[in-house]
Amino acid sequence: MRSIKPLRGSCALTLTAAALYAGHGYANTVSVTVENLQAPGGLAATPIWFGAHDGSFDLFDVGSLSNAALEAIAEDGNFAPVAAFFASETGGTGQGGVITSPAGFPGAPVFEPGESVTQALNLAPGQRFLTLAAMVLPSNDAFIGTDNAVELFDAVGNFLGPQTLLFGGPGGAAIYDGGTEANTELDAAFLNQGAPDTGETESNPISLHPGFIGSFGGPALGPNGETGSILGGLLPNGETIDPTIADFTSPQFGPYLRVTIEAVPSPNVIPTPSAAAAGFALLGALAVRRRRRREADDA
Repeated sequence: MRSIKPLRGSCALTLTAAALYAGHGYANTVSVTVENLQAPGGLAATPIWFGAHDGSFDLFDVGSLSNAALEAIAEDGNFAPVAAFFASETGGTGQGGVITSPAGFPGAPVFEPGESVTQALNLAPGQRFLTLAAMVLPSNDAFIGTDNAVELFDAVGNFLGPQTLLFGGPGGAAIYDGGTEANTELDAAFLNQGAPDTGETESNPISLHPGFIGSFGGPALGPNGETGSILGGLLPNGETIDPTIADFTSPQFGPYLRVTIEAVPSPNVIPTPSAAAAGFALLGALAVRRRRRREADDA
């Protein structure tokens, strides 16, 4: 079953007049920064698909079979099926799209190592949660994504604080195996795939990816005895995939992708106190009134 676990930024609580306001002067506009933290020779990523919604949308669950929308992302970086699925599941109330990296691989706006893009999302009221997904390049069906939607705003529209999401590496969310294409490292997108959806089909639940063939923690051979094609492989642009940098099972593997979500301040938004803040303000006013009354009586 899907569960939503809000990821909230930490904050120190100081009971000043300004801190009692829940709105903090923010509109429903957030900036999303996507960074590929890999060094040259490391992994790339397809554009990042996002869906902003009311919390009811669920793209995938670890331990369950991939749906057609996730399969298209994990195998080919194809976002047309997820766009249709998202529109159907949210009844048109959600907002979906793709964050691209125009400086990416020639002819394809992928996130190569070291590339970063920031995009503003203007969210409608009720679009409080964000779901993300992207394909790991190169691979058969490796992907990253938020198996629990990220809560950006509370139920009355207050921004819950900046959030940083890490994928891969110590402290980061997992790299997943879509379970729909055998990890033969043949017909692997961005490496040696001749056409979309051409790998060896399988039907396994979504799981943690075991690693590339010959990797530190991965299998020595592929499912049919294949030797590795990814680590040390040659990309179409002539660059080599570094066997150490691109090995996400290695203890030395650092975070792969970083997604930072921040609210965009709006000078036109007047913050309104929450119910709790109003209660604190009332108690403070009563305390001041009682103190002044005592001072008047003593005089």
